[in-house]
Amino acid sequence: SFGRAELMTLIDQCTDAAGLLRLVEKHGQSFDADHVFVAWGTVREMPSAAGRGDEGLVLQRLQVLTRGKIGEWDAQLFTIGVNLMAELHLTKRMEVDDELAGELQAGAKAKLGDFKPQDVSILILGLSRMGILDAGLVAAMQGRARETAGDFEAQEIAQLMSALAIMGIRLEPDLLAAMQGRARETASDFEAQEVAQLMSTLAMMSIRLAPDLLAAMQARATVT
Repeated sequence: SFGRAELMTLIDQCTDAAGLLRLVEKHGQSFDADHVFVAWGTVREMPSAAGRGDEGLVLQRLQVLTRGKIGEWDAQLFTIGVNLMAELHLTKRMEVDDELAGELQAGAKAKLGDFKPQDVSILILGLSRMGILDAGLVAAMQGRARETAGDFEAQEIAQLMSALAIMGIRLEPDLLAAMQGRARETASDFEAQEVAQLMSTLAMMSIRLAPDLLAAMQARATVT
């Protein structure tokens, strides 16, 4: 058997699904939460087999292993892990099974108070794309964004608004007010690209900025 560090290295260095599948089948019982997390990243970096053959099998095994370890991931690992799974789902390499979907929902709610501004937009996109962002979790995520509005940077404001718009999620009025207030405070930090992203997002959502904030954004749009 391998030690923890050696097993981590072997997982990280796998270059094909067959090799990772052998590791999972032989040593999966020894995987800790970090091993499982690294395995998701390893699969993502492999050439796609569209979920067929060994790739499909290893992704099924990983979902089972993840159900037993996801509670040990901190907020940052959880967010990255969801993003990895969402990428694999989007590229039609896997479908998240019902049991893992339930654990992802429960995990997001349990770790809600630990999520940072950047995490919120990533999770909204990732969970939505996998079809497991229910109404209660949408409300909780918007609530977390409202609670941490004072910590949002210009880029994170643009990313959050974009995530909500892309997934067709209704923006709660109090969150809109909080984000507009924070945008006023950080207006001088917006880059032209972030202004363009924010303005196009708001147009998609049929939201009009307050005149003073609109003027500030238009001024930033000319800054290179």
